[in-house]
Amino acid sequence: LCSEFFTKDEKRPWNHFAMSLPLAVKGQVQAKYYAVLVVHLMVLFACFVTDVVIVVVSGNAQHSAIAVGVIMFSFRMLVMAFEIPFMFRFGAQQGMNVEGAFLTLFFIVLIIYGLFGDISFFLQENVWKAFMEWLMSGNAIWVIALLPYVAAVAYYVSYRISLKLYRK
Repeated sequence: LCSEFFTKDEKRPWNHFAMSLPLAVKGQVQAKYYAVLVVHLMVLFACFVTDVVIVVVSGNAQHSAIAVGVIMFSFRMLVMAFEIPFMFRFGAQQGMNVEGAFLTLFFIVLIIYGLFGDISFFLQENVWKAFMEWLMSGNAIWVIALLPYVAAVAYYVSYRISLKLYRK
């Protein structure tokens, strides 16, 4: 979805006009970064609303998955931080290829962890509860707690890199 912001602009000559406006490159890059961020924040907000409805209907706060929503949002923003500079430099298609490579690498790491790591929570009766306990354990909680901050810093650094790559 976010790659459409880049694909459509590559096919339209209005970019040349936009470059002559007062904000020029900075304005173009900022607009794209804000648009991607707003789309992801809207999805996160929809997840929060859905989560609140589920908790209210079920009457049990244990069904809350807000932490999982924030983790997925942070992971997605981290992926976009790597993808967007490639989109600016090489085009939208190559940027999507970078995203595919990033996600493939992530799933390969998950498969390797599944083969050699501790997956005992999958063998229990209540898998969701066991998975959430594992997430909140001492080792995993620090990584999860730092993920939104790492994603925010990576997104800002990506923005700064994209400013330099835009016209090249």
